[in-house]
Amino acid sequence: MTQSNSNTASERWARRACGTLAVGGGASALVTTFANAEGLASTLAYVIALLFSLVYVAGVWIGLRLIENKPGAWKLLKIYMWVQVPVLQTGILTYFLGALFSVSCVYAGGVTFRFVFAPAGGWTFSLFTAQPAFGIGVNLVPVCALLAARVFEIRR
Repeated sequence: MTQSNSNTASERWARRACGTLAVGGGASALVTTFANAEGLASTLAYVIALLFSLVYVAGVWIGLRLIENKPGAWKLLKIYMWVQVPVLQTGILTYFLGALFSVSCVYAGGVTFRFVFAPAGGWTFSLFTAQPAFGIGVNLVPVCALLAARVFEIRR
């Protein structure tokens, strides 16, 4: 097997794996969002849930484009994954967006780090809400997908 065939097989594997992650993550997070929609307290909460749902729908669409090897799909996947990287929990802003599952490393002040595993997709968003603890971190699952996209990106 020549090197170019090996790269092509690796690129196909990475494209399909990342595409499946995006499709499965977007679909499972949509289900989670709709399942929790009845607990929303205001019209604004429904609007925010709709916006996050649109992000998940975009993730499904991007994943399908990636699996089908459509031009520009890697670039769209990177945008979709970047919005899932930050984890913030402060009194001013709380933000988390994860699809499928998440493994987050969160700095909680001093020398305290927390590792948080969530087996399902979901999101959290609030402004100017008292939080029980400070935290800033990264979701490691999209970081791994971004690394794969960087290593195996197909230049068109």
